[in-house]
Amino acid sequence: SDGLCLLIKAEVGSDGMISRIAPVARSFDGHDWTIYGGEFAVSFLQDWDFDHHSVGSQITLPELNENERYLLKSYTHSLSNDEAIARFLNTVTFGVTSDEINGFKD
Repeated sequence: SDGLCLLIKAEVGSDGMISRIAPVARSFDGHDWTIYGGEFAVSFLQDWDFDHHSVGSQITLPELNENERYLLKSYTHSLSNDEAIARFLNTVTFGVTSDEINGFKD
């Protein structure tokens, strides 16, 4: 799907409060799942690999302690027309001004 999906390792207290949140894997805009950047995620999943298939990805995750859980969180974001133009111009130039964005729409 469009957006960002995160696989998170977290501790859950006896009161149900979630703490010590650490992202361990991610997928964005429908791409394959990958290990999240950073020392924790890389060391946590160092011996684990994703199997990628035509309809998704699969991984057998390490077992967790009794008070730990895996959580799946997704985020979506859409860009306004001006934001999309600014993003495009930032990738193909050395920066963009409001005048350039407005001129691009004409």
